[in-house]
Amino acid sequence: MNSERSEKYSTILIHYSEIALKGKNRIFFEEKLINNIIVSLKEKGILSKAERLFGRILIHTKDIEKSLDILKNIFGVAFFAEIEVEEKLVKKSIKKMLKNKKFETFAVRAKASLSRKSLSSNQMEIKYGNFIRTKFNKKVDLTNPDLTVYIETIDNKRFALYTKKKPGLRGLPTGSSGKALVLLSGGIDSPVASYKAMSRGLSVDYIHFHSYPQTNKQSLDKVKQLATILKKYHPQPSVLYFVPILEAQKDFLNSTDNKYLVLLYRRLMLKIAQKLADRLNSQALITGDSLGQVASQTIENITVQNSAVEIPILRPLITQDKEDIIKLAKKIGTYELSIQPHQDCCSLFVPKHPTTKAKIEDIIKQEAEIDINNHIKKALEKMETVKL
Repeated sequence: MNSERSEKYSTILIHYSEIALKGKNRIFFEEKLINNIIVSLKEKGILSKAERLFGRILIHTKDIEKSLDILKNIFGVAFFAEIEVEEKLVKKSIKKMLKNKKFETFAVRAKASLSRKSLSSNQMEIKYGNFIRTKFNKKVDLTNPDLTVYIETIDNKRFALYTKKKPGLRGLPTGSSGKALVLLSGGIDSPVASYKAMSRGLSVDYIHFHSYPQTNKQSLDKVKQLATILKKYHPQPSVLYFVPILEAQKDFLNSTDNKYLVLLYRRLMLKIAQKLADRLNSQALITGDSLGQVASQTIENITVQNSAVEIPILRPLITQDKEDIIKLAKKIGTYELSIQPHQDCCSLFVPKHPTTKAKIEDIIKQEAEIDINNHIKKALEKMETVKL
C-alpha cells in the first residue's frame, strides 16, 4: 500500500476534460486548476499533498468527506473518485474491494500509463475482467453493468482502483479567463449569470446598487447572502461593493421624461461599474439580462445600455429561457433566497409604461439634464465594501 495510507490519509483521483484540449496553453490551465484545488482544501486545513499527473491530479487529504464536497464545486473538474492506491497485488486488492459488494454483472475500465512498459489498457481489462468473472462467478456486461471496476496506472509503480466516480462541474478553472465585475441584484438571474461566468474561467467581484434608506436594509442582507452562496464556487478572494444611487434616482425623477427612467438608472449603474472595474483591473462587466424578458432587455434598449460604457458587457443568460434559468438557480442553491421579497432600486420610481425601443439620441438628451459625473463621483465616495 501507498505510504499515504499508513498515515491515515485518503486519496482522490481527479480528471479534467476541456483543459486537455488547450494545446500549448494546457499547463497554464492545469496550474490554475491545481491551485484552486489546493487553496480550497488548505482553507479547510485538510490537504496533505497534491500531485500533478499527465491528464490527472492526485490529492491526498485528511478528511475525505469534506474534500469530496469541496471538489464537486470546483470548475474545471470533469470527475473525481476516492481511490485505493496499490503498488502491486492488484488481484488481491480487487478481491478485497469487491467482496462485500452486491452485483450480478460488471465491466472493467482500464487506463494504462503511456510510460509504463507492461500491459495495455485493453490487456488490463481482459486480465482483470477474467479474474473477477471466475473468482466471483459474475457476468461481463460492457453496456449496462451493475458495477464498473476502474483501474488506472498512476505511474511506473502505482495503480488506482475504484468503483464509483462523482461528476464535477467541468468548464474552465476560475481565474483562467481573466477578471470581471458582476452587477448583482437580489433576483434570480444575476446570481446565475455570475455562476455561468465563473464556469468559463472568470474570477469575479460583485457590485450592488441600492436606494437605502428609501428601500430597506433587508435587501442588502439578501444580496450579501447570495454572494456568500456563490463564493463556494470561487476559490479566489472576492469582494462585494454596495453603491448608493438614491440621490441620482431622485434627480432623474424630477428632471427627465419618466418613460426613460429605467434605462437612465441602468446606464448610470454601468458607468459607475466601469469606473470601479478600472480600479480593480476587471476586464468586463456581467449582467443577468435575458433578451426580451423585461422592457429594459429589448434589443433596442440593450443597445442603448451598451453605448454607456467602453468596457465589454457580458450577458451569459442573453438567450436563456426563464425556466432554464430557474432550474440552474435551484441547482446552485440561490433560487430559494432569490425569490424572497426584496426592494430593488430598479423598481423604485418606475413609470407604468417604460419605453421598449429607446433611441440613443433621446437618452443622451435626457442625461444632459443632470450632472451625471457628479452623481458617479458621489456614489463611489459613499461605496461600502464587504470581503467575502
